[in-house]
Amino acid sequence: MKKVDSLFNIDNIFDIKMIPCYEILIDFYKANGDDKKQLFYIEQLLKGEKKIRVNNKYFSKRIKNEFDIPQLLSEKQKLITQLENDVLFDRNKKFALGFIAIFCLSLSLYYYSRQKTF
Repeated sequence: MKKVDSLFNIDNIFDIKMIPCYEILIDFYKANGDDKKQLFYIEQLLKGEKKIRVNNKYFSKRIKNEFDIPQLLSEKQKLITQLENDVLFDRNKKFALGFIAIFCLSLSLYYYSRQKTF
């Protein structure tokens, strides 16, 4: 399946027969929870669909019948939002851990100085 994608990336070749390969890759990465790869292959599929739509009107109608473009776009938007939320959560987690570390260090220094004076 990845070789099919390499044809599209390197040689800029996209055929209607490649659509099921991308759907399999999208489903595979969705099942494995790899959102970045899933988003990448959704974008690749949408690029290929656009290329077919521009080049050939017959295949454009067939594509509309074979898979739901609005569903792919909404799934793409959900993935983007989820990835942005993950980044925000990670940033907040790092900030909280840094704050806790500084607080513990300050508390330790205060305790040490108090013990030293006693």
